[in-house]
Amino acid sequence: MGSGSARATCSHSPAHSHRQGATACVRKAGATPALCLALGIVASLLAAGCGGDSTFMGTVVPDAAPDSRVTGTPPVLAQTEFTVHFFWTGSDRDGWIDHFQWRISNNGRDGKVDVTDTLGLRWHRTAVTDSVFVVQADLDSFSIDVADPRQDPHSYRAWQTHTFFLRAVDNDGVGDPTPATVSFTATTLTPIIAIDIPAAQTTTSCVSAARVLTFGWTGQDPDAANLEPASVRYLLYEVPGCYTRTQYERENPLASVPDALWSPWIPYRAAQDSGRIVTLRRQDLLRSFFFAVQAKDVAGAVTPTLEWGENVRHVQIADGNRPLLTVSEPFLGTFDFSGPGTIQSFEIVSGQPLQFSWTAGASSYAGIVEAFRYGWEVQDYNDSNDPGWAVGWGLGELYRRANPRSFGQGTPNFVVQVRDNSGTVTRAIFQFDVIQVARRDEQRDLLLVQDWPRGNTALESNLERKWDDRWNSLLLGRVTNFDRGTDVLDTHDDPTGFTFRRLNNYKGVIYFNKGSDFKTQFHELLAPLSTTATRYNWFEVYQARVGNVLFCGPQSMNGTIEFNPPVWRLPVVFNVPDGGDLGFGTALSVDGSTFNRGTLRYPYTAWCLEAIDSVRPAPGQIFGELIGAGRLRTRECDAMVRAVVDDDFLNAYPSARGEVNDLRPTSERDAQFGQTIAYYQFDREEFYNANVTRRDVSLSVRSCQQTMYRLRARREEGWVDRPDSLCFPEHRLVSSLDHAPVAIASTVYAQTKQLPGAEDYLWGFHPLAFDLGDLRSALLWILRERWHLSTQ
Repeated sequence: MGSGSARATCSHSPAHSHRQGATACVRKAGATPALCLALGIVASLLAAGCGGDSTFMGTVVPDAAPDSRVTGTPPVLAQTEFTVHFFWTGSDRDGWIDHFQWRISNNGRDGKVDVTDTLGLRWHRTAVTDSVFVVQADLDSFSIDVADPRQDPHSYRAWQTHTFFLRAVDNDGVGDPTPATVSFTATTLTPIIAIDIPAAQTTTSCVSAARVLTFGWTGQDPDAANLEPASVRYLLYEVPGCYTRTQYERENPLASVPDALWSPWIPYRAAQDSGRIVTLRRQDLLRSFFFAVQAKDVAGAVTPTLEWGENVRHVQIADGNRPLLTVSEPFLGTFDFSGPGTIQSFEIVSGQPLQFSWTAGASSYAGIVEAFRYGWEVQDYNDSNDPGWAVGWGLGELYRRANPRSFGQGTPNFVVQVRDNSGTVTRAIFQFDVIQVARRDEQRDLLLVQDWPRGNTALESNLERKWDDRWNSLLLGRVTNFDRGTDVLDTHDDPTGFTFRRLNNYKGVIYFNKGSDFKTQFHELLAPLSTTATRYNWFEVYQARVGNVLFCGPQSMNGTIEFNPPVWRLPVVFNVPDGGDLGFGTALSVDGSTFNRGTLRYPYTAWCLEAIDSVRPAPGQIFGELIGAGRLRTRECDAMVRAVVDDDFLNAYPSARGEVNDLRPTSERDAQFGQTIAYYQFDREEFYNANVTRRDVSLSVRSCQQTMYRLRARREEGWVDRPDSLCFPEHRLVSSLDHAPVAIASTVYAQTKQLPGAEDYLWGFHPLAFDLGDLRSALLWILRERWHLSTQ
């Protein structure tokens, strides 16, 4: 009978046939008569069941076909993912299941499987009972989703209907003639791709581009494991003249471009970044092109849109496009160049180290930077053999920074060039006039710079005379050879006198200023123009290479940074990545790393400050303070009464004991509320390295400074005698500003000056509002003990 059970067919036969069958069983199979009789009875019953009467007539048919069943499918067959998991099983009545075969059809937009869908589909053999399949989902406009992918490209899906066929094959090689089937619709989020080289096109017409075009892009596939598309293709399509965006969207010229004009599909992670950037052949001038790029995922879904400014760029080949070259130097600042030779001229100090670094870009016009070169004292910029070139053309980190260089005298230059892949060059030229640092024994002792903007009212004139008298009382006759006519520079009367050459003639400078209105000469000449445009701060060069500085006045450091409309929100913290009204933002260094721009600002570099703040700035300038919702701190409660000498300062400078004492208030500071008092800016006085707001930022004092004085607030001195004061006892129990540092000694440049070891001093308050005896003692101690000036 063969292996396994037999398939029976039904037919009519004589009633005694079972006896003949039993006999045949014994004869042919060697079975006992009892076994043969039992088999005969079974056969008779089977025959009776098939024929409907008692007549038995059986014929055994071998090799019954197996049965197949799918036991597990995705939960929602109407919209599955493009990876589907199926489970199956099979059975065979006359043997066992040897293996399974499967195939999957693409059913098209009608969603129904028919003969044409399965033509040519081959069966795949497998021995397992489940598997995960990746299927195509490459049809657009899934009916459940948005009609227009531009409305929400991150939710737009492609789709495809499929049928899964499964059949079992038995040990005789017989397959299930009626395979199990499951139909389903696979979906996938379509990949998104955007051109980012050149930068995003916001114009409504074509843009000027280089003769050698370079385009780069970034693709995303939201439902891929690595979030990246599988492959990309691009198109460069020439059109007559320039389209407007409106015309492009109306005519849709790329929709009918044949596939033959597109590039082959390139793996997104192809070698040498060829799946993410392409440089095309050199083009003739004035030709106009559309460049487009599409992405495809592993399910075959293709980016459904060709959108202006996203994955389409419209360019016209033009002459005159040049790389943008950005050159930075710690003291000189940061400068942008685009063209054959812009010259920046500077006075520098003999021996001043110059440390240039630079970056460049050509992506704005679809170009690419090809090489750099730089040199010192270059005579012929166009001669590659000029002996001034430090390096030849090259690309890499060594070609994007110059080794430090200094000059003792003369008029040297520094030149850096960048070339794009169209052969166009941008050149930056720095021309220097080297100033000899005056010998210390030839310098005068002390210059007083009064940089306090004022009007010409009688009140202001009276105050000016009063303050002049106080400075004279502090310095005339106290500092040897200090002359009121020679050694005082009032920038209000002489706005052109504030120069490096003037300061270079002095061993020390007292710089008295009001930084709150951003009209000082310091701010006008030296402060950065914006968070991205810095300027040469020759005052810091003086501080670093020549002499010592006492910088004093309300909001002094605030006035050395850029004005940031509408306001800075205090505290201004330097070493943070925040931008906008909270900070200076970040920038890329030449090695591609990110740094915080605030670390290049004068308060951070020269004074070692982590943060600056002031007692009572304008409403809305304190972090967390809402206009009209009450003030977080007030002049009545938080303004400074005394400047308390710091114990650690006395420990660091033992000679200061008995000389540097608390600064006690004058009658003007006692009053705090009169019209005259407003000119003292008591509510704008600065404190440092403190965060007394709820801003989530940490500060750490670096070792390059020492606190000299700390603020003693009005509330802590009991100055709450005005019942209408916001600091009256029932209103405020303690001032958040008490004990904040208001004066520091900076050692940043202590070892690079002509007098090694002499630190600089920063007082964030109006010094003339304190008792002149205490003030004179502290001031003369600095001049005599620390700056080695001759005093009486």
